[in-house]
Amino acid sequence: MKRVFSLFALLILSASSNSLLANNKKDKKGSKDHPLVQRYKNSRIVGYNYTDFDQYDLVTGPKKNPDKTPTRSLEGEITTIIYETADNSESLLKVFRNFEIAFQKAGVKKLYSCANDGCGKRMPSEVFGNKSVSGRYLGADPWNMGGSINYHLWNGKLKKDGKDIYVNLIANTYNFGQYPINIVLDVVEVAEMETDLVTLDPQFIKNELATSGRVVLSGVEFDTDKDTLKSTSADALKVIAEYLKNNLAAKVYIVGHTDNRGQYNYNKDLSERRARSIVKLLISQYQIDAARLVAIGVADVSPITHNGEADSRAKNRRVEMVLR
Repeated sequence: MKRVFSLFALLILSASSNSLLANNKKDKKGSKDHPLVQRYKNSRIVGYNYTDFDQYDLVTGPKKNPDKTPTRSLEGEITTIIYETADNSESLLKVFRNFEIAFQKAGVKKLYSCANDGCGKRMPSEVFGNKSVSGRYLGADPWNMGGSINYHLWNGKLKKDGKDIYVNLIANTYNFGQYPINIVLDVVEVAEMETDLVTLDPQFIKNELATSGRVVLSGVEFDTDKDTLKSTSADALKVIAEYLKNNLAAKVYIVGHTDNRGQYNYNKDLSERRARSIVKLLISQYQIDAARLVAIGVADVSPITHNGEADSRAKNRRVEMVLR
């Protein structure tokens, strides 16, 4: 996926003369500033990660034990930059406020903000320290935030030329103030993954059901985090309906699956709603007998591969037809 920065103007974040001035000395090799955001004065990059497509869990509220932290799942390009201030002469609050004010002046609408206990016990460890994303945040030590590390979190959204861009900032420092401040910046540019769709045909569906009792309904796609079928699903749905009309004795489950990102109860509901959307369309548009179709959502309990990488998670987010 190409990075298209012409979709939005460069945001000049200049809250004050003490705030965001570029200094590329001693940056981590291969790293760079994101064109959306300038750095805090005299800070340097100590951690950098870029991926052209992955899932990102945006914190939307405080963690309330024993529940999981509420998050919103985003998909697209993700850039993570970890900065370190030049020394320990700056206060954590000063650094955080400069970014907060600059984001707001630049038109980034605030979504959520919290600090330390107000974010919930061990929130950073759960969201930013879990094994699937922890490599991005090694330089920030999310496992000790809220313990020995004092931190502030802020995130917001910018909409430009029809594109959604999310910014998440964590400014943190050890409580005893003898170390520089770390600034963890995530920029998520929401986009769809580029894929080559596998074309279904009625005979393929019949063969797969005959041999394994199930078939992945390739080409059936939904809007991100919704149960709304994309228009690109029309051809696949037509083929599914054709199979059902040619095999009148077949009764099937339509089964929705997700990856393991996000909360189980939410994923369970989303996967079932997606399955119901397909069933409703087959009944209303193709006149398939409702008694032949049962919609089920199983969230992430039946993956076909591991969930450690973006491509693998994409395979697990699927809909299947299973013989009853």
